Amino acid sequence: MTLIYSDNEIDGAVGAYIAPHLFDGVEKGATKVYASDRKIIDAYKEAGVEVVTTKKTKEAKTEGGE
Repeated sequence: MTLIYSDNEIDGAVGAYIAPHLFDGVEKGATKVYASDRKIIDAYKEAGVEVVTTKKTKEAKTEGGE
């Protein structure tokens, strides 16, 4: 099972999306994980799961400077 810890769509990644702030430990049955958060990456690597590190994305700014 592929898990994608991201608030945004990751090009080419197919699997179950989970908001990173909801991470509360390694999910049983995970075989591959996409993540940018160091805590998530380290936890899954320690569990022996393949991890693909993604880039953190910036929040879109609204026009007008706010």
